Amino acid sequence: PCRFLLPLRIAEQESKARIHLLEIIQTAKRLDRILVLPRAGKSRLGLCFRWSFEAYYDEDLLQTVLQQEGVRAVTQEAFKHWLDSSPSERLTRGQLVSLASKAKSDSTGTVIFGDDNGLTVSVDTKPIQTQDPRLPGCFRDRFGMLLSGDFIPLSIYPSLLLSKSLKRQAIGEEFVSIFGREDIRNASRSRVSPDDEPEVLMLDWDMRHPIYSQPFIGSITYSPLLEHLAGKVSSPSSPYLMIHWRMESVSPDVLPDCAHALVDTISDLLLTSELGEGVQKVWFAGDYPVPISNHLYPPSSDRAPITTTIQNKSGTFRDFGEKHREAVDILVDAFREGAELDRWSITDLAAELLRMENGEVLDVHPDFMTDSGALGILDKMIGMNAAIFVGGSKRCGRTR
Repeated sequence: PCRFLLPLRIAEQESKARIHLLEIIQTAKRLDRILVLPRAGKSRLGLCFRWSFEAYYDEDLLQTVLQQEGVRAVTQEAFKHWLDSSPSERLTRGQLVSLASKAKSDSTGTVIFGDDNGLTVSVDTKPIQTQDPRLPGCFRDRFGMLLSGDFIPLSIYPSLLLSKSLKRQAIGEEFVSIFGREDIRNASRSRVSPDDEPEVLMLDWDMRHPIYSQPFIGSITYSPLLEHLAGKVSSPSSPYLMIHWRMESVSPDVLPDCAHALVDTISDLLLTSELGEGVQKVWFAGDYPVPISNHLYPPSSDRAPITTTIQNKSGTFRDFGEKHREAVDILVDAFREGAELDRWSITDLAAELLRMENGEVLDVHPDFMTDSGALGILDKMIGMNAAIFVGGSKRCGRTR
């Protein structure tokens, strides 16, 4: 019979979620289940996002690696088609399994397994409903048929003692062994034999660190579409300097001083260093949500941006204000006529995408070009090809 591992939610934003997905791939292999690849959107991975997996990642290359490693995987679209075309007599039942780095405050489990040194397993006595907050919002309409009541949800998290060493201690093998334990199987079956297996394990992954002692042998690379766009936008034939400044969690009061220090650093690199030879353009990237053209040109200018829409590049950067604007103004002013960096132009992804849209037809859905995850990946890929890369210091920028 076909048995699947269906990720519902995967913790953290794209770059870290991608690492978590590699851990989920290892889990699917150890449990001998077919992995349902998550969807993508807003720099997240999970069940309900707008874009298919291949919008962010190279699915064909990943499938090749997975086949070599004996892991089977299907897209969510293929899995949904399989469900919808299943004969009525074929059972397809799901069991919700949550793996978290700590116990959730709303846990309702009353049957607890575990000790002080390992993982705790809470068998949830609250029946799962189609509009249950434990499930993503799109679940009822798309996958409600998986809820049979035969399998009781499991919530798995480290003991208090283990949680203190979770970053260093691998828990993957213990996690996988839970699914074969007789005591837990007895407690988590309703109306069915303890030997019965759910056809679909519905996984809520809320970890912050890898759970296996060895990483998965393969990697997940970005999609050919994004590779193509990054190459088109950055014009790699001419070298450029990339500034990557993440302002989130930095005290706003220090940002103007940081901007002055950044200008000094760029001046040293471009004016007094051989590194800057041939560089004509400076890219500005990071989590700052306002296009650089809003700072370069006044609203009355014919070069003013068509839109002043804020583009959120981070799902967690919310405390954005005047000090952030002031810091970027200081940076931009250094590139104005008569200023110390006026031999170079400063640009960003929003400006270059607008230039491309005006000059050629992009075969990309326009909404995809406003997706925070796609924009973040493009910034990252463009940064990897930069002749010079300047990141934020510990005092001035978020470094992790």
